Amino acid sequence: LLGRPPVRFLFDLIGLVKSTTGFGADADWAETGWGGLKSKGDKVTFMDAVIGYACARAGWDGEPPAKGSDIVTGSEAGNTNKFLQLMGLAASAIKQGVSAEGVMGGLPTTGGGAGASTAPKEEWEDVEVEET
Repeated sequence: LLGRPPVRFLFDLIGLVKSTTGFGADADWAETGWGGLKSKGDKVTFMDAVIGYACARAGWDGEPPAKGSDIVTGSEAGNTNKFLQLMGLAASAIKQGVSAEGVMGGLPTTGGGAGASTAPKEEWEDVEVEET
């Protein structure tokens, strides 16, 4: 997917997902503008809030797939991509009006909708992402 996505790109992507699916519309961070994220700490706090929201809405019951501090520093890009996948599941569930249980069904999935894979979490976490 993406090697090391810049925070501004992720911020804009989160905003686009919010406006097209309703993801985060009810969250405290939803009204945050880029200009309000002045410091590295502000960006980390924002990303951690979005990650937490995505985990809750997707029914994720483990360690978050990424940390805001790693996203902001550009490290652990593979985990950033896992977070983006989880955010996609959560956004799809919100748009379709499906509960978190309907998204995960007790197991993390690698996609949404009909025919979604229900690979065990261990398999999903072991996916290697080639860094460019």
